[in-house]
Amino acid sequence: MQTRMIALAGIACLVFLASIGNANAQEEENITLRYASMSEGEIARDSHDNASFASLPEVLQQSLLSCSYETKGDYPHTSNSDTEASAHGWWTVDDDYPSDCPQRADVEVELQAKVCAYDRRTGELKGCFWDTLDRKEKRIRPGGGAGKRTIARHDCIDSDLTYYRSIVDVDLVDTWDLPFKVTNAADLECLPRP
Repeated sequence: MQTRMIALAGIACLVFLASIGNANAQEEENITLRYASMSEGEIARDSHDNASFASLPEVLQQSLLSCSYETKGDYPHTSNSDTEASAHGWWTVDDDYPSDCPQRADVEVELQAKVCAYDRRTGELKGCFWDTLDRKEKRIRPGGGAGKRTIARHDCIDSDLTYYRSIVDVDLVDTWDLPFKVTNAADLECLPRP
């Protein structure tokens, strides 16, 4: 796999180095930041709750909400003839439980790629973080499909293998809801445009 170096702003580099405890000028000069594949990114793995409302005990469901719904999202994938990475998010109403759901919800989708920092001299991995490439929010009806999903996208500049994830958050309109988020991740042959 051909490796492409990415250039990030000096301030972003300083913030990242401070977060891993190496924010001195000499260390900064010896750090290389680049997008990582899944195998590289597994070393510094992040996670979100992939739980759904439907996975809660029935008694808790009934006591918490009057709307029984589920947050849904697909895996990041390439689209438009492999020239961009994209991910979709939507919500569905659980028909097995009587509920009083709103007509619409605000569905936010974040598309992120893993970036890792390496020591230029030794090649040692110093740490990784998620770079948010696109964040979209749309007020939609439940169900998914055309017109009923939010889409986050980002252009590719090359076909280098890169580890992506999507994070989907559903906020019911004028109704209390739980803070569950759905996260899906995949390697794509899509090096993000800086």
